[in-house]
Amino acid sequence: MRDGAHLIDIRSDTQRATDGTIPGAHVVARNVLEWRLDPASPHRDAKLTRGDGLLVVICDEGFQSSLAAATVQRFAARPVTDVIGGFHAWRAAGLPVYPHPPKGPVMRAVECPCGHHLEAAADDELFRLAREHIDRDHPEMQRSDDDIRARVAADAYDVAPVA
Repeated sequence: MRDGAHLIDIRSDTQRATDGTIPGAHVVARNVLEWRLDPASPHRDAKLTRGDGLLVVICDEGFQSSLAAATVQRFAARPVTDVIGGFHAWRAAGLPVYPHPPKGPVMRAVECPCGHHLEAAADDELFRLAREHIDRDHPEMQRSDDDIRARVAADAYDVAPVA
């Protein structure tokens, strides 16, 4: 990571809450990983698709991340690998882990394809913010309330408070 690699944590919210988080890791849900890492995807994560540094995928035990890294390698314009043994090996090697989730309320967040980041206390509020953002900044998208609710349900993630 010091040399420009991006560590991508695909563990579930429950696993991160139980076992801890890795400082500096990008959290990307496994079910949207290809969308976020494909440079051609309108839903890509610009932070992770620009540049040519190594992408390193980590899961809980190293099985899911091996398959994910192999899949991403097919379309990524940069090298992709994973952590053998996953988070368990990371922790066993004494690498840094935040052992407990930060104190305070957890916010929910979602990214607009334009790169706009939205945060709210709950998914209903996140839906309202997304509806306002689309109506104001992307009227050409013509998204229905059901479309937006489905996107929030599929892509929203927890954001821990800054400690």
